[in-house]
Amino acid sequence: MAAAFIGVRLSVAGAALILENVSVWEGIRRSWQLTRGSFWRVLGALLLSALLTGLVSSLIAFPLGLVAGATSVLAPGAAISAAADVLVTFLSFLLSAVIMPFSAAVVALIYIDLRMRREGLDVELRRSADV
Repeated sequence: MAAAFIGVRLSVAGAALILENVSVWEGIRRSWQLTRGSFWRVLGALLLSALLTGLVSSLIAFPLGLVAGATSVLAPGAAISAAADVLVTFLSFLLSAVIMPFSAAVVALIYIDLRMRREGLDVELRRSADV
């Protein structure tokens, strides 16, 4: 339970580190500040994101695993089995390359949402854009 609490409270430290160009410790401090009072909202968004990425990963990885397993059983030690393993590994890496930016974008959106709610970032952005 403590690990989940600390994980949620520090979840936007990377976004603060990158977007505010601060030190590591300042990014941790900013994350702790921004998530104060928003624990459940941030936890819900992170869990929903994890659920979606896990579901999509499973839906794609399961058939790939079946194909790799079938080729291993039907042609053990053959070149086709090795080729199927290489293809499944490549497609798994490709799937990760698509899913990881989504997860990072969710964290960035959480960070921006917290800044808008706490600090009025949306008002500052409109003012700087002269809208």
